[in-house]
Amino acid sequence: MGSRRRGFTLIEMLVVVGIILLLLALLIAVINSVMQQKRITQTTTLISDVHAAVIAYYAEFHCYPPDTDVYATGTTPETMAAVPESIFKCLGVPWVDKQGATHGPFLYCPPALLRGPNRRTLVDAWGNPIHLDAMHSEINTESGSVTVRGEPYPPGTPLSQRTEDFKIWSNGSDGREREGSNCVSGKNDQAYPENKDNIISW
Repeated sequence: MGSRRRGFTLIEMLVVVGIILLLLALLIAVINSVMQQKRITQTTTLISDVHAAVIAYYAEFHCYPPDTDVYATGTTPETMAAVPESIFKCLGVPWVDKQGATHGPFLYCPPALLRGPNRRTLVDAWGNPIHLDAMHSEINTESGSVTVRGEPYPPGTPLSQRTEDFKIWSNGSDGREREGSNCVSGKNDQAYPENKDNIISW
């Protein structure tokens, strides 16, 4: 008596397909997690680089670059002037002052991380703008004039004697931020839920 060949039943095939789909879902989740961690690392490194560039800029000019955003708490509207491209404009390209001296660049801005009008806005690994908040002074890179808004330290004050009066941050993977006392904290339990994933310079 010849043996009968037995094929797969529909249920067995569905089980196999289900297992394959489950393994694919787990693999995709692992890949997404690795990619997310890579973006966090890239953005953290970028913010650290911008932080060092701002310190170098301050050491040379005794003021900070203009803010990329306007947060009017404790300030008057006439002193506010947001410059979204200030990180690139002041830190990322060399420029010549009225005396003919060349300054910068203090920071390398990867072309892949420049967006916005004329590709002059520095963005994080998710494509959202990097923010700089330094509410003390600003320099006009075309005229060389400095507008002081409460100079925090006399020129020449050693870095070791300064408290950093600026912050740099990314809104993180969700690109969202809620203003308030913990506006850009992102590192403590008091932060708004929208800010939990923020990456900041301090």
